[in-house]
Amino acid sequence: MAYGLSVLLSYTFSKTMEQLAFLNPQDARLSREIGAYDVPQRLVISGIYEFPVGPHRKWLNHGIAKHIIGGWSVNWNMIAQSGIPVGFPSGYYIYGNPTLSSGQNLNHWFNTSSSIWVLRRRTHCARRSCGVRHSASIHGRSTTSR
Repeated sequence: MAYGLSVLLSYTFSKTMEQLAFLNPQDARLSREIGAYDVPQRLVISGIYEFPVGPHRKWLNHGIAKHIIGGWSVNWNMIAQSGIPVGFPSGYYIYGNPTLSSGQNLNHWFNTSSSIWVLRRRTHCARRSCGVRHSASIHGRSTTSR
């Protein structure tokens, strides 16, 4: 601690992945995706400053004043982090590149066309074939799988 000031700095760079469900019923492995609670970057700065007044300090270190106003300190915490992933509409995932080729503007930040949004068919069974019937329409064609 120099001159009553102490600072702690912490930075985290991470990626949280999860495997919770099959993307398609015929998949052999669970789908690996970025976790819903992933915070890839986080900076934390905290500190404490002890005022230089009171016993064993530079100013007001004698008499009754040292006991009344001595020993005071101020501390702080500051957290800056990137946000959690944006949740997609329930049951959908992106298949393709959502980046706009024409450039971004405030009204149109990424590609919202229906061609890149695909219906997610979730299954929560541990085996490869569940015996559950799924149907979906992809690009105008109706598909059914068992």
